[in-house]
Amino acid sequence: MADNLDMFRKLSEHLILIIISFLPFKEAVRTSVLSKRWRFMDCALQQIQNYQGRLGLDFSDPTWAEDNLDNHAALFDLPLNVFGHIVLESIKLFSCNFRNSDFMNFTALKQVSFGWLELSLSFIKALLRNCPLLESLSLKKCWNLDHLEISGPNLRLKCFVADNCSLISNEIVIEAPNLRFFKYSGTIPHFEFEIHPAHMEEAVLSFGMELDYDESIGYDLYKLLLQLYPIKVLTICSFMLQV
Repeated sequence: MADNLDMFRKLSEHLILIIISFLPFKEAVRTSVLSKRWRFMDCALQQIQNYQGRLGLDFSDPTWAEDNLDNHAALFDLPLNVFGHIVLESIKLFSCNFRNSDFMNFTALKQVSFGWLELSLSFIKALLRNCPLLESLSLKKCWNLDHLEISGPNLRLKCFVADNCSLISNEIVIEAPNLRFFKYSGTIPHFEFEIHPAHMEEAVLSFGMELDYDESIGYDLYKLLLQLYPIKVLTICSFMLQV
């Protein structure tokens, strides 16, 4: 083992860079923990990331159940040198930690997808404020959100997905005049919608995590449907049919 490490240390930085360029992006990022010699990995990352301006890292465990309330700590910390690539247009981070302040460098983002992460409402608001080109936002199994508020001046958002996220106050406020697609899965929250009826095309509503029914739920769903009207395509779960 020691001999192998010695052979590795003898490699030139140029050769290591070539090796990194042939690795899948996820594996290339993982090499950052091997040695301080990988400081030039920033160059390799740029070659890979600039391909169509996309970054996708999924470190979630396939055995994690999507329909329970368990939260799982992120398994990976995003290297700081990644935040230098401000030209990214699409980013997907599942079970991958990052510093909120550094993320605001990505002002060119059009598509953002987070999964299995602890997020705050203040971060979501800052993201919408600092990414004026954002058109798609997806949150899957995120937690520690007081509630969800999707709003902001000149918001371009066309697609918003909230999939089994844990909300402390169980409230979702959406003020997105350009929204065309909305998908929600989880328990029934209090919804407040301000959308442009002519733009809204499709909504998918699934309340499979809702265990109990009372009369107030029926009224909340009635108000939700009124706020979405006259949507073109509406997909609902069996729970709504029972209500």
